[in-house]
Amino acid sequence: MLTGFLDDTEIVVDGDDPTPDIFIFGGFFVRQAYLVDLQRRIAEVKVAYGLPWYAPVKWNMKDKGLQEFYSPDYMLNPDLAVYLRKISDDLRQDLLALLEEFDAKVLISGRYDISRNPATHSDYYAWAFENLLQRVGLMAQGLREQGGEVTGTTLVVDWPQRGIDKSLFNLYYGGYHFGRGLESRQDYFSGPLRQYHFAESLVHGSTLHSGPLQLADLVVGCCRDFLAWAIKGTKIQKIQGIFDLLIPLFYRDAQGRLNGCGFKVAKANNLDIEAKIDEFQQKTRPAPEDVIPF
Repeated sequence: MLTGFLDDTEIVVDGDDPTPDIFIFGGFFVRQAYLVDLQRRIAEVKVAYGLPWYAPVKWNMKDKGLQEFYSPDYMLNPDLAVYLRKISDDLRQDLLALLEEFDAKVLISGRYDISRNPATHSDYYAWAFENLLQRVGLMAQGLREQGGEVTGTTLVVDWPQRGIDKSLFNLYYGGYHFGRGLESRQDYFSGPLRQYHFAESLVHGSTLHSGPLQLADLVVGCCRDFLAWAIKGTKIQKIQGIFDLLIPLFYRDAQGRLNGCGFKVAKANNLDIEAKIDEFQQKTRPAPEDVIPF
């Protein structure tokens, strides 16, 4: 059985308009049998950095909710919040390295829309989530066709943002029972998710209280900054040495294709994810004079 841990984020592309333009849902999938060991390893990495094993982390270590969590009310020292920012790069890198250790698959799905469109914030997130569900269905279909023994899948999603509320349950309902969006009337190429033994309903959790959801937050945060670089040309150094850890973990189909499978941004017609990943690797590859000969 697989468990998917999912989170959401957004990107502002239009500098003249502060409302977001890209809405992203994503995370990673791991075999349920690995969950206990994964949680143990997450705790071990935190302790190795001098944090309590139960201390939460996020991609944005300055996140207000995260900072407020570091208080005696949660058996945490507020001084650790300052320390957390100092070690953030190394800590994030070591935590994301756990995904390969546990043979995780990463999926990212986004929706690119000009924010001046009349749709609401929750509409955009609904579209992004439905795009992700379609990718998840295709992954389940592909694993079955490749002879993978997936006997069930449960999706654990971070508690939704204000305004989205229970709408994700209805989106999942359409994909699970009918393989179709209830509002969009768009058919899933994979057919209904129930035929792949998915759980009947979503499970919501809290990133601040769940180690695996914290990893999902790191995944989507890193991929958001990759997209920000790919589209806006923002600082590549923010993800250098970190995004590299995710590249081999993105789900690919039987032909090895990434575009439209493990990483998709709908409506971004000129964005070739695979080409941008190649460009990223070329730009961040050490120069010959920086390589230590052996």
